[in-house]
Amino acid sequence: MRSGCSNTADFSEQFHVAFSSIVTGSCIFSGMPYHSAVTRFPNDYMVAKSLSTAAGIHCMGCDANGTLTYDHAKNHPQLVDLEMLHAYAEHPPAGHVIDDPRVHLANARTFSFGPTHDRCYQPPAMENIANFKLRYAKDPEQVKLVEDQPFPHTLPGNDTAYYNDDNNHTGAGYDGPGECVRHVFGHGERMYATTENVQEYWLRVNVSEFVLEKDRQQAMTDSAWLFVPPRCKTGACKLIVLPGGCNAFLGSPPGGGSDDDFARYGFVNGILVLKPCQTGKIDRSVYPDNHENFRGMVDVYGQLSPLYATQHGGQMEPTGKMIKRLIGLPGFEGEGLE
Repeated sequence: MRSGCSNTADFSEQFHVAFSSIVTGSCIFSGMPYHSAVTRFPNDYMVAKSLSTAAGIHCMGCDANGTLTYDHAKNHPQLVDLEMLHAYAEHPPAGHVIDDPRVHLANARTFSFGPTHDRCYQPPAMENIANFKLRYAKDPEQVKLVEDQPFPHTLPGNDTAYYNDDNNHTGAGYDGPGECVRHVFGHGERMYATTENVQEYWLRVNVSEFVLEKDRQQAMTDSAWLFVPPRCKTGACKLIVLPGGCNAFLGSPPGGGSDDDFARYGFVNGILVLKPCQTGKIDRSVYPDNHENFRGMVDVYGQLSPLYATQHGGQMEPTGKMIKRLIGLPGFEGEGLE
Protein backbone atom coordinates (compact mmCIF):
# COMPACT_ATOMS: atom_id res chain seq x y z
CA MET A 1 0.00 0.00 0.00
CA ARG A 2 1.12 3.57 -0.69
CA SER A 3 0.18 6.56 1.44
CA GLY A 4 0.98 10.26 1.58
CA CYS A 5 -0.30 13.80 1.97
CA SER A 6 0.00 16.63 -0.56
CA ASN A 7 3.24 16.23 -2.55
CA THR A 8 3.77 12.69 -1.23
CA ALA A 9 0.09 11.91 -1.90
CA ASP A 10 0.64 12.91 -5.53
CA PHE A 11 3.62 10.55 -5.64
CA SER A 12 1.67 7.76 -3.95
CA GLU A 13 -1.07 8.00 -6.55
CA GLN A 14 1.33 7.99 -9.50
CA PHE A 15 3.23 5.05 -8.03
CA HIS A 16 0.05 3.07 -7.33
CA VAL A 17 -1.08 3.40 -10.95
CA ALA A 18 2.32 2.80 -12.56
CA PHE A 19 3.06 -0.23 -10.36
CA SER A 20 -0.49 -1.48 -9.88
CA SER A 21 0.61 -5.10 -10.29
CA ILE A 22 2.54 -4.95 -7.00
CA VAL A 23 0.64 -2.23 -5.08
CA THR A 24 -2.84 -3.27 -3.97
CA GLY A 25 -4.04 -0.04 -2.39
CA SER A 26 -3.38 3.62 -1.67
CA CYS A 27 -4.39 6.30 0.81
CA ILE A 28 -4.37 9.75 -0.77
CA PHE A 29 -4.66 12.66 1.64
CA SER A 30 -5.03 15.70 -0.65
CA GLY A 31 -3.63 14.70 -4.02
CA MET A 32 -3.95 14.90 -7.78
CA PRO A 33 -5.07 12.10 -10.11
CA TYR A 34 -2.49 10.19 -12.08
CA HIS A 35 -0.43 12.20 -14.60
CA SER A 36 -2.76 15.22 -14.33
CA ALA A 37 -0.04 17.67 -13.28
CA VAL A 38 1.66 17.60 -16.69
CA THR A 39 -1.36 17.05 -18.97
CA ARG A 40 -2.76 19.93 -21.01
CA PHE A 41 -6.54 19.67 -20.84
CA PRO A 42 -8.88 21.26 -23.45
CA ASN A 43 -9.75 24.24 -21.25
CA ASP A 44 -6.22 24.89 -19.99
CA TYR A 45 -4.47 28.03 -21.15
CA MET A 46 -0.76 28.66 -21.57
CA VAL A 47 1.32 31.07 -19.50
CA ALA A 48 4.83 32.31 -20.18
CA LYS A 49 7.61 30.21 -18.70
CA SER A 50 9.20 31.67 -15.60
CA LEU A 51 10.57 30.44 -12.30
CA SER A 52 7.22 31.06 -10.62
CA THR A 53 5.11 29.43 -13.34
CA ALA A 54 7.10 26.64 -14.99
CA ALA A 55 9.29 25.58 -12.02
CA GLY A 56 10.90 23.17 -14.49
CA ILE A 57 7.73 21.08 -14.89
CA HIS A 58 7.23 18.78 -17.84
CA CYS A 59 4.27 19.68 -20.04
CA MET A 60 2.73 17.34 -22.60
CA GLY A 61 1.29 19.20 -25.57
CA CYS A 62 2.33 22.66 -24.40
CA ASP A 63 3.37 25.49 -26.69
CA ALA A 64 7.11 25.78 -27.21
CA ASN A 65 7.32 29.11 -25.39
CA GLY A 66 4.62 28.43 -22.77
CA THR A 67 3.65 26.17 -19.95
CA LEU A 68 0.63 25.14 -17.89
CA THR A 69 -0.71 27.23 -15.07
CA TYR A 70 1.22 25.79 -12.17
CA ASP A 71 -0.80 23.43 -9.92
CA HIS A 72 -3.64 23.56 -12.43
CA ALA A 73 -4.86 20.07 -11.48
CA LYS A 74 -5.31 20.97 -7.81
CA ASN A 75 -6.12 24.70 -7.97
CA HIS A 76 -8.48 24.26 -10.93
CA PRO A 77 -9.46 20.57 -10.73
CA GLN A 78 -12.64 21.24 -12.69
CA LEU A 79 -10.40 21.46 -15.76
CA VAL A 80 -9.22 17.87 -15.36
CA ASP A 81 -10.42 15.55 -18.12
CA LEU A 82 -10.31 12.03 -16.68
CA GLU A 83 -10.79 10.47 -20.11
CA MET A 84 -7.43 11.90 -21.16
CA LEU A 85 -5.76 10.49 -18.06
CA HIS A 86 -7.36 7.09 -18.58
CA ALA A 87 -6.20 7.11 -22.20
CA TYR A 88 -2.60 7.83 -21.15
CA ALA A 89 -2.62 5.09 -18.47
CA GLU A 90 -4.23 2.50 -20.74
CA HIS A 91 -2.26 3.33 -23.89
CA PRO A 92 0.97 5.04 -22.80
CA PRO A 93 3.46 6.37 -25.37
CA ALA A 94 6.42 4.23 -26.38
CA GLY A 95 8.92 3.95 -23.54
CA HIS A 96 6.39 4.94 -20.86
CA VAL A 97 6.10 1.65 -18.96
CA ILE A 98 2.94 1.47 -16.84
CA ASP A 99 1.05 -1.56 -15.54
CA ASP A 100 -2.29 -1.96 -17.30
CA PRO A 101 -4.85 -0.37 -14.93
CA ARG A 102 -7.70 -2.27 -16.55
CA VAL A 103 -6.16 -5.47 -15.21
CA HIS A 104 -4.30 -4.53 -12.04
CA LEU A 105 -6.57 -1.87 -10.52
CA ALA A 106 -9.61 -4.13 -10.70
CA ASN A 107 -9.19 -5.26 -7.08
CA ALA A 108 -7.34 -2.19 -5.77
CA ARG A 109 -8.61 -0.27 -2.77
CA THR A 110 -8.28 3.52 -2.49
CA PHE A 111 -8.91 5.89 0.41
CA SER A 112 -9.30 9.46 -0.93
CA PHE A 113 -9.37 12.18 1.75
CA GLY A 114 -10.02 15.88 1.17
CA PRO A 115 -10.57 18.11 4.23
CA THR A 116 -13.17 20.86 3.94
CA HIS A 117 -10.71 23.71 4.60
CA ASP A 118 -7.90 22.62 2.31
CA ARG A 119 -6.77 25.71 0.39
CA CYS A 120 -4.26 23.77 -1.73
CA TYR A 121 -6.40 21.04 -3.28
CA GLN A 122 -9.74 22.50 -4.25
CA PRO A 123 -12.89 20.45 -4.91
CA PRO A 124 -13.34 18.31 -6.93
CA ALA A 125 -9.67 17.25 -6.62
CA MET A 126 -10.42 14.25 -4.44
CA GLU A 127 -13.46 13.27 -6.48
CA ASN A 128 -11.09 13.14 -9.44
CA ILE A 129 -8.87 10.69 -7.54
CA ALA A 130 -11.86 8.54 -6.61
CA ASN A 131 -13.42 8.63 -10.08
CA PHE A 132 -10.15 7.74 -11.79
CA LYS A 133 -10.01 4.55 -9.71
CA LEU A 134 -13.73 3.80 -9.94
CA ARG A 135 -13.36 3.27 -13.69
CA TYR A 136 -11.38 0.11 -12.95
CA ALA A 137 -12.73 -1.15 -9.61
CA LYS A 138 -14.86 -4.29 -9.68
CA ASP A 139 -16.85 -2.99 -6.72
CA PRO A 140 -17.48 0.72 -5.93
CA GLU A 141 -16.94 -0.15 -2.24
CA GLN A 142 -13.22 -0.47 -3.02
CA VAL A 143 -12.98 3.33 -3.34
CA LYS A 144 -13.77 5.44 -0.27
CA LEU A 145 -14.10 9.23 -0.61
CA VAL A 146 -14.08 11.39 2.55
CA GLU A 147 -14.76 15.13 2.16
CA ASP A 148 -16.72 16.09 5.28
CA GLN A 149 -13.96 16.52 7.87
CA PRO A 150 -13.23 20.17 8.84
CA PHE A 151 -9.43 20.10 8.80
CA PRO A 152 -6.97 22.35 6.97
CA HIS A 153 -4.41 20.94 4.52
CA THR A 154 -3.08 18.00 6.53
CA LEU A 155 -2.98 14.26 7.13
CA PRO A 156 -4.93 14.30 10.40
CA GLY A 157 -4.01 12.21 13.40
CA ASN A 158 -5.96 11.84 16.63
CA ASP A 159 -4.26 14.93 18.06
CA THR A 160 -5.01 17.18 15.06
CA ALA A 161 -7.52 19.88 15.90
CA TYR A 162 -10.28 20.92 13.52
CA TYR A 163 -9.77 24.01 11.40
CA ASN A 164 -9.61 27.23 13.45
CA ASP A 165 -10.18 25.37 16.73
CA ASP A 166 -7.35 27.23 18.48
CA ASN A 167 -8.30 26.21 22.01
CA ASN A 168 -8.37 22.49 21.28
CA HIS A 169 -5.20 20.99 22.76
CA THR A 170 -6.28 17.35 22.60
CA GLY A 171 -7.25 17.09 18.94
CA ALA A 172 -10.43 16.20 17.11
CA GLY A 173 -9.89 12.46 17.38
CA TYR A 174 -10.01 11.72 13.65
CA ASP A 175 -7.44 9.00 13.03
CA GLY A 176 -6.37 9.42 9.40
CA PRO A 177 -3.80 6.58 9.39
CA GLY A 178 -6.29 4.37 11.20
CA GLU A 179 -9.04 5.08 8.68
CA CYS A 180 -6.55 4.39 5.90
CA VAL A 181 -5.49 0.94 7.14
CA ARG A 182 -9.08 0.15 8.10
CA HIS A 183 -10.24 0.65 4.53
CA VAL A 184 -7.28 -0.78 2.60
CA PHE A 185 -6.18 -3.64 4.85
CA GLY A 186 -9.18 -4.15 7.12
CA HIS A 187 -11.81 -3.88 4.35
CA GLY A 188 -13.90 -1.77 6.71
CA GLU A 189 -13.05 -3.61 9.93
CA ARG A 190 -11.32 -1.54 12.60
CA MET A 191 -7.63 -2.20 13.22
CA TYR A 192 -5.78 -1.29 16.40
CA ALA A 193 -2.46 0.42 17.11
CA THR A 194 -0.03 0.09 19.99
CA THR A 195 0.51 2.92 22.46
CA GLU A 196 4.12 1.84 23.06
CA ASN A 197 7.20 3.61 21.73
CA VAL A 198 8.16 1.79 18.53
CA GLN A 199 11.17 3.82 17.35
CA GLU A 200 13.59 0.98 18.09
CA TYR A 201 12.06 -1.09 15.28
CA TRP A 202 13.09 1.37 12.55
CA LEU A 203 16.18 0.08 10.71
CA ARG A 204 18.65 2.06 8.60
CA VAL A 205 18.94 0.31 5.25
CA ASN A 206 21.59 0.60 2.55
CA VAL A 207 19.69 0.57 -0.75
CA SER A 208 22.58 1.55 -3.03
CA GLU A 209 22.18 -1.61 -5.12
CA PHE A 210 18.75 -0.38 -6.22
CA VAL A 211 19.78 3.21 -6.99
CA LEU A 212 21.57 3.80 -10.28
CA GLU A 213 23.64 6.90 -10.97
CA LYS A 214 20.79 8.40 -13.01
CA ASP A 215 18.53 7.95 -9.99
CA ARG A 216 21.00 9.74 -7.70
CA GLN A 217 20.89 12.66 -10.13
CA GLN A 218 17.11 12.69 -9.67
CA ALA A 219 17.18 13.11 -5.89
CA MET A 220 17.41 9.51 -4.66
CA THR A 221 19.76 8.67 -1.81
CA ASP A 222 21.38 5.34 -1.00
CA SER A 223 19.48 5.03 2.28
CA ALA A 224 15.99 4.17 3.44
CA TRP A 225 14.12 3.51 6.67
CA LEU A 226 12.44 0.16 7.20
CA PHE A 227 10.11 -0.50 10.13
CA VAL A 228 10.20 -4.19 11.08
CA PRO A 229 7.83 -5.37 13.83
CA PRO A 230 9.06 -8.47 15.72
CA ARG A 231 6.45 -10.74 14.13
CA CYS A 232 7.63 -9.76 10.64
CA LYS A 233 11.07 -11.26 11.23
CA THR A 234 9.67 -14.77 10.98
CA GLY A 235 6.25 -14.49 9.32
CA ALA A 236 4.53 -12.97 6.31
CA CYS A 237 3.56 -9.30 6.65
CA LYS A 238 1.84 -6.57 4.70
CA LEU A 239 3.73 -3.47 3.52
CA ILE A 240 3.12 0.28 3.63
CA VAL A 241 5.37 2.61 1.62
CA LEU A 242 5.67 6.23 2.74
CA PRO A 243 7.52 8.42 0.21
CA GLY A 244 9.29 11.59 1.26
CA GLY A 245 12.48 13.27 2.26
CA CYS A 246 14.98 11.78 4.69
CA ASN A 247 18.52 10.50 5.10
CA ALA A 248 18.55 7.28 7.07
CA PHE A 249 22.35 7.31 7.35
CA LEU A 250 22.44 10.70 9.07
CA GLY A 251 18.98 11.32 10.52
CA SER A 252 17.07 10.03 13.52
CA PRO A 253 14.41 7.31 13.16
CA PRO A 254 10.94 8.58 12.26
CA GLY A 255 9.09 9.58 15.40
CA GLY A 256 5.85 11.48 15.85
CA GLY A 257 3.43 12.42 13.11
CA SER A 258 1.84 10.09 10.60
CA ASP A 259 5.01 8.00 10.05
CA ASP A 260 4.90 7.01 13.69
CA ASP A 261 1.14 6.45 13.55
CA PHE A 262 1.49 4.02 10.65
CA ALA A 263 4.33 2.24 12.47
CA ARG A 264 2.13 1.78 15.54
CA TYR A 265 -0.48 0.07 13.38
CA GLY A 266 2.27 -1.97 11.78
CA PHE A 267 3.51 -3.18 15.15
CA VAL A 268 0.14 -4.67 16.11
CA ASN A 269 -1.02 -5.89 12.72
CA GLY A 270 2.15 -7.22 11.13
CA ILE A 271 2.89 -4.43 8.64
CA LEU A 272 6.33 -3.43 7.40
CA VAL A 273 6.80 0.29 6.70
CA LEU A 274 9.30 1.35 4.03
CA LYS A 275 10.36 4.98 3.78
CA PRO A 276 12.66 5.60 0.80
CA CYS A 277 14.75 8.76 1.06
CA GLN A 278 14.09 11.05 -1.90
CA THR A 279 16.24 14.05 -1.05
CA GLY A 280 19.47 13.42 -2.93
CA LYS A 281 21.58 16.10 -4.55
CA ILE A 282 20.35 17.70 -7.79
CA ASP A 283 22.59 19.38 -10.36
CA ARG A 284 21.35 22.96 -10.59
CA SER A 285 23.03 23.40 -13.97
CA VAL A 286 20.79 20.63 -15.36
CA TYR A 287 17.60 21.67 -13.55
CA PRO A 288 17.93 25.45 -13.07
CA ASP A 289 14.21 26.17 -12.60
CA ASN A 290 13.44 23.18 -10.39
CA HIS A 291 13.14 24.80 -6.97
CA GLU A 292 10.72 22.22 -5.53
CA ASN A 293 12.94 19.16 -5.62
CA PHE A 294 15.83 21.26 -4.32
CA ARG A 295 13.64 21.84 -1.24
CA GLY A 296 13.15 18.11 -0.66
CA MET A 297 9.83 17.58 -2.43
CA VAL A 298 9.36 14.46 -4.55
CA ASP A 299 8.97 14.66 -8.32
CA VAL A 300 5.29 14.77 -9.25
CA TYR A 301 5.55 17.33 -12.09
CA GLY A 302 8.12 15.69 -14.35
CA GLN A 303 10.66 18.22 -13.18
CA LEU A 304 13.42 15.61 -13.26
CA SER A 305 12.25 13.47 -16.18
CA PRO A 306 9.33 13.13 -18.60
CA LEU A 307 9.20 9.50 -17.40
CA TYR A 308 8.55 10.67 -13.84
CA ALA A 309 5.19 8.82 -13.55
CA THR A 310 6.34 5.58 -15.18
CA GLN A 311 8.22 2.56 -13.90
CA HIS A 312 11.45 4.08 -15.23
CA GLY A 313 11.17 7.40 -13.41
CA GLY A 314 14.28 8.31 -11.44
CA GLN A 315 12.42 8.15 -8.12
CA MET A 316 9.94 5.47 -9.20
CA GLU A 317 12.21 2.72 -10.49
CA PRO A 318 14.46 2.32 -7.42
CA THR A 319 11.43 2.38 -5.11
CA GLY A 320 9.82 -0.31 -7.23
CA LYS A 321 12.96 -2.45 -6.93
CA MET A 322 12.94 -2.09 -3.14
CA ILE A 323 9.32 -3.21 -2.95
CA LYS A 324 9.94 -6.18 -5.24
CA ARG A 325 12.79 -7.30 -3.00
CA LEU A 326 10.61 -7.03 0.09
CA ILE A 327 7.74 -8.99 -1.40
CA GLY A 328 10.12 -11.64 -2.74
CA LEU A 329 9.61 -11.36 -6.49
CA PRO A 330 12.02 -13.47 -8.59
CA GLY A 331 15.22 -11.71 -9.56
CA PHE A 332 15.42 -9.60 -6.42
CA GLU A 333 17.04 -12.01 -3.97
CA GLY A 334 20.37 -11.31 -2.31
CA GLU A 335 21.94 -8.64 -0.15
CA GLY A 336 20.57 -5.17 0.44
CA LEU A 337 17.28 -4.94 2.29
CA GLU A 338 17.74 -6.92 5.49
